[in-house]
Amino acid sequence: MSASPFIDDDHEQVRLQAVQQLLAMAPEAWPELHALTRATAQALHTPMAALCLVNDQQVRPLTRVGAVPEAWPRAGSVGEAVVAQASATQSPETQRGWPVHAAVPIMDERGLVLGCLSAMNDHPHPLPDHWAQTLQDLATLASACLGNRQRARIIDELALTDPLTGLGNRTLFTMALEGELAHAMRTGEAFSIVLIDLDGYKEIHDGFGHLAGEAVLREVGRRLGQQVRAGDALARFDGDEFGIVMRHGGPDAAELLCQRVRRAVSVPIRLETGDEVGVGASIGVSAYDDRVLSSQQMIQRAHQALYDSKHRNEQRWKRFIGVR
Repeated sequence: MSASPFIDDDHEQVRLQAVQQLLAMAPEAWPELHALTRATAQALHTPMAALCLVNDQQVRPLTRVGAVPEAWPRAGSVGEAVVAQASATQSPETQRGWPVHAAVPIMDERGLVLGCLSAMNDHPHPLPDHWAQTLQDLATLASACLGNRQRARIIDELALTDPLTGLGNRTLFTMALEGELAHAMRTGEAFSIVLIDLDGYKEIHDGFGHLAGEAVLREVGRRLGQQVRAGDALARFDGDEFGIVMRHGGPDAAELLCQRVRRAVSVPIRLETGDEVGVGASIGVSAYDDRVLSSQQMIQRAHQALYDSKHRNEQRWKRFIGVR
């Protein structure tokens, strides 16, 4: 069952996904919301205020003023009532020790209630008559701030995402490489980059058409995603080239990854037409060592290894060469 009588289960899942994305952001990312929360407490003369998001089990403040806990159960809370009714609510929360808790909904641009802006008091002092309008005005500003952050997150994701496969793009790969290289130069900890170029892709694209070529790239991207570890960065470059920044992995770990990649890519791909096609993979690896001075040097090494892998073996499945 969805939390609200006004939204169905599908919309509730969309709402929960939006909530989780916002909760994942660091508290310091919300200076304007901290200011609005302080203004809420001051405007309503309460010792506590919070801007809360409501997930499937908890009410979780993004920002809070006063003795407000980090989270509390959603069931039976004012936050749950606000999500269900999508309207201003004032009710005591005796389990929290708040005889006064007033809240109004925080909505996104789709009209889904993500949470509430709340003012609480641990003493039974009445709120001003204008409490609902004051909270609503501040909640409108808070909703606009959240909307701006959501749009910025989407733009950032699009800027770092390959639209065809959903993997990262070259920009994300470069950012991950620069970050890992800086870490390795400080600590000496090994890592590797892996470049993958598909063999036989052009023949599929030319023989079966553009849509078939896209289907092959999506499927290869999906299979590669199953081989990398959490924390590794997987990206698709232009055409049929992919790259991996493999954290905490030297040449031996990279060799094992390449073996998994070759096995995964070698399985035939069935197109929507029913035809089965196959691609191979030429792979080049560059592992960090104390001779590496720049990310560009690592990429050049990996490209050289990739070139050797592609041109020194006539078979579709190329022997892993590694760094020259």
